[in-house]
Amino acid sequence: MKQFFKNRVQKILCRVSDCIRPCGGWLVSRLPRIIEMVMTVFIGGVICLQIGILHGRALERADIAEETAALNAAVDSLEAEVQKLKTEKTVAEIIKCESGGRHEGVWGDGGKSYGIAQFQRQTFRELALKADMPHLRWTSRADQIELLRWAVDNGYGPRWSCYEEATRG
Repeated sequence: MKQFFKNRVQKILCRVSDCIRPCGGWLVSRLPRIIEMVMTVFIGGVICLQIGILHGRALERADIAEETAALNAAVDSLEAEVQKLKTEKTVAEIIKCESGGRHEGVWGDGGKSYGIAQFQRQTFRELALKADMPHLRWTSRADQIELLRWAVDNGYGPRWSCYEEATRG
């Protein structure tokens, strides 16, 4: 290929040399080597440019993948926060409906339900075991709120008569 290129250039130069010969033979004798060097530099430059472009694209893809992962994590975090806020709103509405926010001395269901979340003793113990929180006390205001929050998050909200109303709008 190199020899073919040189022969081709020689032929062209022979035609050009007839025009240049009056200026001197020095340029004509060196011209094939100069053209070969220029072409080598040009081809090398094109190859380096292609390598650079490919490398740049790979870096862009890596950056995009990184940014996408970060955005997905942020979206997941925001969705979790939205779910927490929905749970808190539902818990607050259930408490408002069941006990008006009062805990001490609030009995319902003919004396079966007690406290801020109006848990029946048996229901409280059952849910506390399912939640892996057997240490919770039925008579504790904070424990009733904590277990109610868990119950709403885990699909047990409909056990409260106020749940439907609490989840509307």
